[in-house]
Amino acid sequence: MINILNQLRHHWVILLVLLVWLSMVVYLPDQVPSLGFDEGWTLSVARNWVESGKYVRLLDGEFISAAPMVHPSTMTLPTALSFTIFGTGVWQGRLPGAIYTLGAFLLLYFFTKRLYGRSIAIASMVILLFLSNYPLHPILIGRMVLAEMPMIFFLLLGYWCFWKALQNSPSYLVPAMVIWGLALATKKQPLPFWSISLAVPCLLLLFKRKWNLALLYGFGWIGSLIFYVLFSQIDVFLTRGYPLYGSPLVELLESSAVVSLLSTRLLVIKNVLLYAPLFMLGQVFGLIKIVNDREWAISNKPSSYIKLSYLSLSTSWLVWYLFMSVGWSRYLFPVIFLGSTNLALFISTITNQFNFRAMILDVGMIFTRFQFKRAGMIGLVFILLLTYSAMVNTLFLRVTYDSANDAVSQVVQFINQSTPQHALVETYDSELFFMLQRHYHYPPDQVHVDLNRRLFLQQNSSINYDPLAANPDYLVVGQMSKLWGLYEPALTSNAFQLVLNVPGYQVYQRLR
Repeated sequence: MINILNQLRHHWVILLVLLVWLSMVVYLPDQVPSLGFDEGWTLSVARNWVESGKYVRLLDGEFISAAPMVHPSTMTLPTALSFTIFGTGVWQGRLPGAIYTLGAFLLLYFFTKRLYGRSIAIASMVILLFLSNYPLHPILIGRMVLAEMPMIFFLLLGYWCFWKALQNSPSYLVPAMVIWGLALATKKQPLPFWSISLAVPCLLLLFKRKWNLALLYGFGWIGSLIFYVLFSQIDVFLTRGYPLYGSPLVELLESSAVVSLLSTRLLVIKNVLLYAPLFMLGQVFGLIKIVNDREWAISNKPSSYIKLSYLSLSTSWLVWYLFMSVGWSRYLFPVIFLGSTNLALFISTITNQFNFRAMILDVGMIFTRFQFKRAGMIGLVFILLLTYSAMVNTLFLRVTYDSANDAVSQVVQFINQSTPQHALVETYDSELFFMLQRHYHYPPDQVHVDLNRRLFLQQNSSINYDPLAANPDYLVVGQMSKLWGLYEPALTSNAFQLVLNVPGYQVYQRLR
């Protein structure tokens, strides 16, 4: 018993993570954060998979292809499994994400502990829990039916196995390739950054003529891509035989991943300053440290090259976000999660291994003796940024939880109980779909791209969609369709009257 208590004392941070994770599962998991557009597609396809055995979306009761709107099957399958075991509902759909979140936290802790030591690992956990700001807080992201947390979990597990392979255990190379293939199949976004994270150490090893280690990196990259293609074919197989909704998407990449608009770049700067100023300092510090220390240049330890890979991943991702992405804050989240280690290293350095008392004394000298020493000035700036981040984090989380509501449930309950069974509902707020017991209709997939181009890229994209063409009986306007302004022409035509108004949603009945 004493040994167990001693182990718990040394791993108290794991207990903290477990307690926070438990709160994810039991405290308002169905209301915080509010169900989102991206979640709805996966939830609805998972329900259809469970009930019909088909990997499809429904459109006015007809089966259509789940692609391209739904997350890959690596994300949909756990959701469907949860529905099968626990029933269909919000918290059931979000449970797999919470499990992936716990796994990602624990992997990051043990991975960082092995690379940098226990104090840096603990600091990384504390940073993620208390300094990550909404909407980038891992507890909120982890609750949602999104691909970010599974992707991070698989990426970290892959790096862990690959590290083992570098340490004279080549049998771990195959698990690393399989797991990285799962990560890339779960979300294609990390493919270029993950490739860079392997290419940088590989080129260095070739330069140093470390052929065996360089070959491991090369085989790891090629093998992972092979498994990525194989896992991706699962979705091709599942969606085979079902029609796409409209033509294949065009200009999707240009509207999200390769954007040069000045207003977008200003949005990116705002997001970085608002949500992640400390994390950006940590990332810059990580780059400076790895260049100055040159551990990777003089050491043959596998950990040195894994550190270089890890930093290359987060840095290349950050560079893309700053200079090419559409600027959505969610695209910054992997940098926040993975970059917590760099921020922990930065804090450890400026506080002389977390000696906060000495730093406070140095800052105090500025105000008591007007001594503007370098250590005191750095400490002052850090304390100001730390206070800002903690305040913003606390404020956003409090507002998020205080504004929790069951608006989605109210809308669904009204439609399911107060409308005729044969009624057709028009809406583009997909979070409603998986709980509706009525036929529903929505725009073709290309409209999603056109709406984003009009809203986020300020392009005069014509929206070729008539919501009255399907002859709906009801129209639901939620948060996303209102933001896009999709149904404004229909509402100004006096074809509908308002019958339900709840926070974030309005339900209109067709005037016949």
